[in-house]
This record gives sequence, structure tokens and C-alpha cells, in this order.
Amino acid sequence: MANPVIGRVQTLALTLAVLGVFSVPVAGCSCGRESAAPAEVTPLPAVPAAAVHFTLDGASSSELDTSNLGGRDARVDLETRLPAGAPPRAEWRQLTARGGARFVELTSMQRLYPDHQLALYRDAEGRACFGAFRRGTPEMPLWMRQKLAEPVIALVGVESIELRTRERPPAPAADTLEVVRSGGVAVVLDEAKIQTLSTIKPLAGVPGEGRKRGYALGAVLGLAVDPKELLRVREVVVSAGAESRRFTGAELRSDAVVPVLKRNRKGVWKLLVYRRVGASDELSPVRRIEIDPPRVTVPAVPPSASPQR
Repeated sequence: MANPVIGRVQTLALTLAVLGVFSVPVAGCSCGRESAAPAEVTPLPAVPAAAVHFTLDGASSSELDTSNLGGRDARVDLETRLPAGAPPRAEWRQLTARGGARFVELTSMQRLYPDHQLALYRDAEGRACFGAFRRGTPEMPLWMRQKLAEPVIALVGVESIELRTRERPPAPAADTLEVVRSGGVAVVLDEAKIQTLSTIKPLAGVPGEGRKRGYALGAVLGLAVDPKELLRVREVVVSAGAESRRFTGAELRSDAVVPVLKRNRKGVWKLLVYRRVGASDELSPVRRIEIDPPRVTVPAVPPSASPQR
């Protein structure tokens, strides 16, 4: 015999469900069971593989095949991805891997990395990576093999690999620096003379990063101008092609503005201008510095005569 209390509860629940108050299933009802399964998650698209450019001795170049690289545990030897005709590992002298502004460089390879595995692989984000790994053996304990699975040197997001079997050609001769004194007398400063100066770190004690050491502009001018004459300098113009920077003699004799000359890696002179107040500035390639250059005077244009009436 049916329980009248249970029957009244079922009737009330069904009525409230129809009205939208709640949707609690009652005995014998399968409402909502079909939609209880969780929705499938669509995987994110894979990161497209960036090409890795390969250069041999700065001449021949090609693209390395990185289409099916696996993770670090499934890394592949770099030798297997080099183009046909690439020199054997025994002839490698230097390897440089670059990714944007970052790079790793392996030199004296036969002495420092004779048995290392030089490998390509991908990280969790799909970026091509280069790494140098110490090789293990099956006899090694597990903890040692796990330690060797970490690269000695690695670069994430490698974009190019340069391999050299011979020494790089000598760098081109560094640019000279010409100082033109008032009156048009030019003095060419060679590297040996400039290196007799001490480098400075501009604006010492002022917080901030990027304070590069270099030669103070006033000290460089002192190699071409007598110190007494330097005290009477009214203006100095530093030129780099069509661009230039002007400094008054008072600025050079103060510490509010500190112009510094420094060579970059290509041997080109660069002017770095640091200010206690205001943004820093730079100029390159600097080849000419003028002291009290003659001012160009523009003749005044006479006013046009008023037409007679």
C-alpha cells in the first residue's frame, strides 16, 4: 500500500519543478542525467615551430629541420639535423646559438666539450631549444642519470646556430677619432693614445642602471688641446654623419652633463650623454669632434622697399 506522505511530497516537488522553483529529481525520475557528463575541453593549438637558421664558417647557410622535435627527454643530436656535407664533429671549433638578444657560445670545443651531447629539443611551450648535455651510461645510478639530464649550457627559443671550423677573420680596423681645433687644425687620435686615459663611470652616486664606463669627452679633448686652451673652449660639437650634439664649455666643465665616448663591439665610437636632470642620449658612429667651430652668419635680408604711390 502506497505511503500517502511520500505521495504528497512527490506531488509537491513536481509542482515546484514545473514552476521553476527547484529541479530536485524525485524517485523514479531520470531528469538531467543525460547532461551530467562533463563537456570536452578543446586543446589549445600548437605553437608553430620557428625556423632555425644554420651558418657554417660565416658563408654557407640553410634551415635546420625542427618540425618533429620532442621534449628534452627525447632530444636529438645536432649532427643529425645538419645539412648534407657538414663537417664532422671532430672539426668543430666554435658553436654559437642565438635567440633574439640572448646567445650561448661554445669555444675550444674539442678540449672543453669532447664527449658532450649537443642537442636540439622543444620546451613545454613548443620553442626550439639548444643544449649541451653530459653523457651518461646505463651503469650509472638513477640519481646521477637524472642529474645529467640537465643541460650544462642551454638556450630557449633558439633562432640561429653558427658553426665554425676555423678562426674568425680579424675584425676591421677601428674607426679613428678626429679632433678639429679652432682655426681648422685637425688631430687624429689613435687607439694607443686614447687607451692611456682612464675610463669613468658617469654620474657616480646617482641611482639608476645602464651607467656604462667610458672616456670622458673632456679628457679625450685634452689629448689634442692644451689644458689652458681647453679652459677657454666656448663650444664643442660632436658629429656622426648628419647628426650632431653640441655642448657649451660651461657644460663640459660642470658635472650636470657628462658626455662619455665608448667603442662598441664593432670598434665604432659611440657618444653616451648622461644628465643629472633629464633623459640620457647617445650618438653613433662618432668620427669628428670640433672645438669652437666657426659660426655661419646669415646676412640680413634688407626690407623690401615700399612701393611708391
